[in-house]
Amino acid sequence: MFNVSFKLRKNLACSSLKGPSFTKAKLLKLEIDRTVVSIKLPGHNSSIASRSAIHPSDEYFTEQMTFRTYSKDLVLNDNWRNFDLAYRSWKFNGDWFTGVLSELSVYIELIKQNESDKEISLFHPRAFEQAVADYLTHQYSKRKINGTPSWIAPVNWKTIDIHSINAAYFEIKPNINANAEKEKIRVLMLPINSFCILKVSFNQTRFLNKSEEELDKLVDPQPMNDLMWDIINSIQINLSKDATKQQIKALEGLDNPLLVESFPPLKWGATDMDKLEETHK
Repeated sequence: MFNVSFKLRKNLACSSLKGPSFTKAKLLKLEIDRTVVSIKLPGHNSSIASRSAIHPSDEYFTEQMTFRTYSKDLVLNDNWRNFDLAYRSWKFNGDWFTGVLSELSVYIELIKQNESDKEISLFHPRAFEQAVADYLTHQYSKRKINGTPSWIAPVNWKTIDIHSINAAYFEIKPNINANAEKEKIRVLMLPINSFCILKVSFNQTRFLNKSEEELDKLVDPQPMNDLMWDIINSIQINLSKDATKQQIKALEGLDNPLLVESFPPLKWGATDMDKLEETHK
């Protein structure tokens, strides 16, 4: 089997993909308020010129970071802000000289609420779940076509323990009845202190104008999924002394310190926040 960039003929069968080797991935370290996040990423190798890598600084202090607001045309309100930390993208070649068929990209950012209750810590599992729901509502509930939400989230919710920190993996799925997008967004979110969430988003791009079901028949996404999970499983976090104290205080006295095992998709309508509150009663 050959996996090279040249394009000589069409392959009508399901094509396997060849991307970067994770064994050659380099360790990327993000230091935020003395908390150290380590993640392994292969070198940036995109086939799209506009996709440039974002390289993080050696260390960050949240009080000195300028968090940007989101476009008011897309989001529900101005309650959330973000800060770009890192970005990488990798091309995946098809077999038998079919050329570049797909790309996988990862975008790492820090998100926080513009105004939050200082008495509530994101290390508390219920507070974190509420923050995830609020963020998704903020980002996607306003995106509609003829009153129908363009996105469905969270889907395929999974809880992950990353060095004793509650993390959530889920997918943001395009609503086929109201969305031209074909690929779902895969997201990992976890608190790194009482008020900031580390968000790691994965996007798969398969360069064929087909539905997701048709794409799965033509281009096997498993190599991209394998790389994504290799990256997720490589994440290590060493909380700072302050963050450790925040976590201990937030979990103190809880009978169940874990996230919920099941989180159904949010119901977005005209009264988005009412729906959000009903979901978490």
